[in-house]
Amino acid sequence: MLGWQTGQTTLPFAAHEPRDWNFTGGHVRGSESQQPLGVELCTPVGGSVLPDPSPERSRYGMPRGLRVTALLVLPVALAIAAVGFFLYAGAALPYQDPTPELLNSQAKDIRTSQMLLFGGLLVFIVDAIWLWRTRPGRR
Repeated sequence: MLGWQTGQTTLPFAAHEPRDWNFTGGHVRGSESQQPLGVELCTPVGGSVLPDPSPERSRYGMPRGLRVTALLVLPVALAIAAVGFFLYAGAALPYQDPTPELLNSQAKDIRTSQMLLFGGLLVFIVDAIWLWRTRPGRR
């Protein structure tokens, strides 16, 4: 492997040694070629090279990817709410003789788990209502 030393870092470059392993029909170095190496470019006949800037719309007027994304958000939001619930259940267990630092840590853990639980439920409910209101066939 060829490289360039820059202090602590070595920047590697492609080597010509593995050419026999990868190209059984032969390998031509660009510097040793008698003719310039070719590049082939083509454009579609009767069309544009650039993609259509408008997103593909579904029959109910919104981009198709938006509905798929909203459907994927549902289980993620429910999983976040479930994690918050189980963290809350674990953090809410009482200690026998807690120190003030342990009580402060427990209160912080309870607040964090409540935010996860209620945040996940809120996103789930809002997403479910949005999906219901924009369902196909609704007038």
